[in-house]
Amino acid sequence: MKGVRGASQIDWIISLAFFMLYLGFFFVFLQNQITPVEDDNGVLDLVEDGIREDAKTAINKIPLVVHSNITGTELVVADFPLTWTNFSFVDNRSYLLDDKLFFESDLSENTFHFIVTSDEGYEIPLTVQDLVATNDVVFVNTKGFSAEFDTLGIVRTIQHLGERRMSDYNVTIDGLLFSTQDIGTTITTRPFAATYEAESITLQHKSHVFAGYGRMYSYLELLEKGVQRNVTISATILNATNYYVDVVTFGAFDYDEETCTTSEGTFIDFFDPDAGISFMTEDVSEFEYCVTDGAVQFSMKLQFVNESSFRIMTHEDDYETTEPLVSPYSVEYGYIENVSALSYQGIKSINQTEYRTLKTDWNFPRTQDFAYTISNVSGGVIYRYEPINVPKDQDILAKTITLDLSDKYGNTKTHTVRIQSW
Repeated sequence: MKGVRGASQIDWIISLAFFMLYLGFFFVFLQNQITPVEDDNGVLDLVEDGIREDAKTAINKIPLVVHSNITGTELVVADFPLTWTNFSFVDNRSYLLDDKLFFESDLSENTFHFIVTSDEGYEIPLTVQDLVATNDVVFVNTKGFSAEFDTLGIVRTIQHLGERRMSDYNVTIDGLLFSTQDIGTTITTRPFAATYEAESITLQHKSHVFAGYGRMYSYLELLEKGVQRNVTISATILNATNYYVDVVTFGAFDYDEETCTTSEGTFIDFFDPDAGISFMTEDVSEFEYCVTDGAVQFSMKLQFVNESSFRIMTHEDDYETTEPLVSPYSVEYGYIENVSALSYQGIKSINQTEYRTLKTDWNFPRTQDFAYTISNVSGGVIYRYEPINVPKDQDILAKTITLDLSDKYGNTKTHTVRIQSW
């Protein structure tokens, strides 16, 4: 029995030795198939250098800081000193650029935004808004606001919460009515804003109405530069019981007696117990408001050179709602940051390039081939360039690198690139 047991142990040992020898040969064979051989010719470096060069882009970013003495969401109007025409906020918020930059901001003491530009195109997001505009009327439904325009693009009436607050709007320049004979009219509607522009031989009159706000931002530009003009805005104010200019000048209207009052300032509000309408001017202006025939005939005289602006705001409650908005913030730009980055768009462009062209541009040997994959941090392949299938029966050169890729807003993520050649 001992001899049999000894022979069985020897057979087991010999079998194990053969099995281990087989495993050794198997892994050597497998390693020759999947382990890259040495890249003596540097062809993998040619692919890496080509990717890094062709995916290169320049992204410019600038901070914009809003210093505010109020809190809450507010429409910000800022000068735009840059020459950029293709740009976006980093968070892709809606905006309007029309000489000034208009955008909505959640204000605090110091609110930071970043504006970015690159070679890629930017589109203002098409979000669901409450602005409905045609050639002759604009609605901001959530605010109960509407304004009617004539065929010249000049506002005529404003209605708020079911009550007409203003009518018979007119403009005169040095006492002459804004000419209607040689006016050009442009009406532009966007998801964020509607713009009504009228131009005569002396004056350009432009008004913006924005989604989410029962207001109108108006801009006046004299076409003859360097000459001072007196422009008077007049209108009939309806359904107002009181007025307020400042802590000294305020009162109630007596519609049984015809009176005229004049004052100076940058703010005046006409209101009743439920709502009202405010006028705000860029510079100190002369206001005149006369009670006659059950309404208030209002005018404000703007004396300026080149350009000026004013705002008309409807509101609920009394003047305290809009008075803090006369000068609620200031805007400051920082320094432009110039960033050289590798872009997703650049990688996409490489992937769409003809294989023969890439090999020529990258000085890649004609007798060899390459492929690569780019994976995200989770290992998922987001780009694959394999114009010729990677062979399974010959030696493969391979290397793995990491690349930081940026989108057009400057957001960067690290990716793994696997380059192969044979």
